[in-house]
Amino acid sequence: MLGCRAARRRDELRKEVNVANLDSAAIEPGVYSCIDAVPMAVKLAKQVRFSNSTVSRWARWDLDAERTEQTWWNHAAGQSAIDAAADHQVTVLAYNNGTSSCWQNKYGIMAIDVHGGSFPAATLNPQGNTTGGDWCLAIGVQTGGSVHGFSQNGNGFDAPSA
Repeated sequence: MLGCRAARRRDELRKEVNVANLDSAAIEPGVYSCIDAVPMAVKLAKQVRFSNSTVSRWARWDLDAERTEQTWWNHAAGQSAIDAAADHQVTVLAYNNGTSSCWQNKYGIMAIDVHGGSFPAATLNPQGNTTGGDWCLAIGVQTGGSVHGFSQNGNGFDAPSA
């Protein structure tokens, strides 16, 4: 995930924590190490891409053109602001020539309040739903409790299975 390993926090892509640990291929268990990936994702990156460890299977999509350093992956903006943001259609491309028409907003965060504010997210529809069998996906960041207006009902963790 763009520079983070063993991260367990909702702001994992927005802070620099234990950066020196990232110089090593191994980080001790329970250690949280991360760089602030937001400036890179806003100013330099054009796509999000997820892959397996051998890079033989992957899915990617273009980043939202309206993203800013204040919005992108900013879970703390709160569920109501994220839900109110306009959604834009994106095409998710996959290693096997698979494609899906998906949706994202300028936050890159799933809007449904009971799905934990998953990010990065490219969802099935503008409401923020996901389903199996497509290439739309969302990376869960919240396992319980209530944070920034989001809670977790066990959904919001969606990855392609093909």
